[in-house]
Amino acid sequence: MPLGKILSEEEIGQIRAYKDVGVSNREIARRLHRSPRVINNYINDPENYGKRHRRAVKTATTSRERRQILKEASIIQR
Repeated sequence: MPLGKILSEEEIGQIRAYKDVGVSNREIARRLHRSPRVINNYINDPENYGKRHRRAVKTATTSRERRQILKEASIIQR
């Protein structure tokens, strides 16, 4: 899933200022024309905001099985 535009430094400053005066996350989102989710993501974890978390993809075959398949395929091609 593609990432949307990350918050600019200016927007981050505005979020911090709004939070200091007690504005709700939804109201901040409304004022900045951003989704409440992006505001919540930043508020909940500002240190890791904007960093992509990659998950390892589990393969269906092991390296041993892949070698065996390649070996058998090369024999068939001869």
